Amino acid sequence: MNKLRALIAAAVLGAVSFPASTAVAQAPSPEVEAKARALFNAGVDDYKQKRYLAAAQSFVGAHEMVPNSSLLFSAAQAFRRAFEEDQQEQSLAMAARYYRRYLDEVSEGKKRMQAAKALGELKPYLEGLEVDETQEMKFPTRVNVRSSVPGAVVELDGGPAQALPFSQKIEPGKHRFVAYARGYEPEVREFEAKPEETVPHDISFTPVAPLFDVQGEDGAEVEVDGQLLGEVPFGKPLAVAAGRHFVTVTERGRLTYATEVDFENGTQNELTVDLPETTQRKLSYGVMATGGAGVLAAGVFVGLALAEESTAKSIDQDRQAGPISVDDRIAHNDAINQRNDYVLAAGVTAGISGAVLVTGLFLFLFDEPEVPSVVTRGGDDDESPTPSEDDAPVEIEMMGTLAPGNYGFGLRGTF
Repeated sequence: MNKLRALIAAAVLGAVSFPASTAVAQAPSPEVEAKARALFNAGVDDYKQKRYLAAAQSFVGAHEMVPNSSLLFSAAQAFRRAFEEDQQEQSLAMAARYYRRYLDEVSEGKKRMQAAKALGELKPYLEGLEVDETQEMKFPTRVNVRSSVPGAVVELDGGPAQALPFSQKIEPGKHRFVAYARGYEPEVREFEAKPEETVPHDISFTPVAPLFDVQGEDGAEVEVDGQLLGEVPFGKPLAVAAGRHFVTVTERGRLTYATEVDFENGTQNELTVDLPETTQRKLSYGVMATGGAGVLAAGVFVGLALAEESTAKSIDQDRQAGPISVDDRIAHNDAINQRNDYVLAAGVTAGISGAVLVTGLFLFLFDEPEVPSVVTRGGDDDESPTPSEDDAPVEIEMMGTLAPGNYGFGLRGTF
């Protein structure tokens, strides 16, 4: 921005930059040089706004603080443009005076030729001039307020808001202004202006940090540019740096939400997110449900085994009381065999079901969110979570077989 401003000043004023003084034996203090530079910038603003006498006043003031031939040329240019606008003899006299002073100090160069040509063009107007060129112009007291922040305004002494850059005549004495810019803290300054002085103010506003809040699943982690900001809910909006940032919202077992957000100073930003469950989380529910069903099946087998055990014991009691029939002996043996088969089936089913439950629990607990390194968005209004996963249905089916001498357990799933 400063380089661009220097190029603009060079094109408009013929002054490439504001170099340190070479016309004095002792270099100016940093404070004096800073004020001279502020006056030069004020002059550039006034020149661009066609306030040529105000610009000339600033260039003359800067030259008095830090003598430099480029400032003489800039002052002469501003006085000449003022004469073209107001046709006042004093503006003409000052233009001629500062062109001559510049030519006295500079022996060569492109701007010397420009100054000599401009002075020659003014000579017809200088004939019969009644104003003394050696007499300094009486300048009004002025204030100049500028800032690099776009849209800034200033209220001087309680007056109406004026856009920056602002330049106005004021009475000598104490004054106060308040400068405002959206997204920045107000800047309040009090100053005292001396007669015929231009008081420059370059405002560097203090930004108001943007505030950010996220509404969504409790416990979800919010990261900004890879740095943890907090967990939902925040409790209160949190401050973030202004600019474009990569925001991710993650929670175990949920799809990651990722987007880019432009945060502007002084704004409150709220993001509402819905984190759908991942396929793995849905699968874990199905696997644990299947394992639970297997445990229930094992319980059924245990119940059947106890029933067969009861049948066998009843026949044993009859046999102890007296002889039993062949059919009772066969029934007793069948009950014993069925009991053993059911016990074995219960053990196998319980073991497999336990393994299935552990698998489901593992899937549930270790479903870590994936954080993308880039954001792929289909359009300005696309706020879908990234990366995306197909929301496919999950189906888990437990298959068991049980027959004398043949028993087993299996899982079949689609997702």
